[in-house]
Amino acid sequence: PPPEPKDDAAAAMEDEVETDLLVQRLNASIQTALEEVRGWLERNAAADDVKQPMVDAETDAAADEIEAKESEVEPVWIENHTIIDENGRARCGFHFCRKLFKDSVFLRKHLIKKHSEYLRAEMGKCHDEYMMKSWDSQERRPVPPILVDCGKTFQSVESPVIGAAEPLAADPEPDLWKREEDRRKREEEEQAAARRSQFDSFEKNRYEESAASVPR
Repeated sequence: PPPEPKDDAAAAMEDEVETDLLVQRLNASIQTALEEVRGWLERNAAADDVKQPMVDAETDAAADEIEAKESEVEPVWIENHTIIDENGRARCGFHFCRKLFKDSVFLRKHLIKKHSEYLRAEMGKCHDEYMMKSWDSQERRPVPPILVDCGKTFQSVESPVIGAAEPLAADPEPDLWKREEDRRKREEEEQAAARRSQFDSFEKNRYEESAASVPR
């Protein structure tokens, strides 16, 4: 028999029960996630006191040194581009600007906002020493190859720069001469094979002609 129709009150009660179940499941999921996060925080609480390396210890130490040097650059750079007149007013030290401000506080904001590219360039000099050390330690350096004079036959030939403490570029001329000798040897062998084939063909034709001229 078909199910009896439910009244509005019963249907509303079932919807409420179903909604409550969804809320309960959602709350349970949130609670589980919070417990996992809390456990992760507790496990890493002790590690927070110890700085974890981002790359490796040596690289992180170099990064800290660079940051320390960069922090020392800004005040010196601002001082070098500040001109204070007899009234205590501050003028921009860039020759193409020369704007005048009430005091050095406003000038500092101006320098950082309007001339920040020069400050970044000055800070970039702090990286040079470390970049050169990294470059020196690489076996294959990201530099263009150099041209090596290999005489009249081969002219100038590119050679990659390799090495670390003692960079060097290999002389490509010996290898070029070896490849040239191999090429000439192959050409001579091919020419000799072509002459032998031509001679064999000539001999074969002459034999066939002489055999055809003999009376039977």
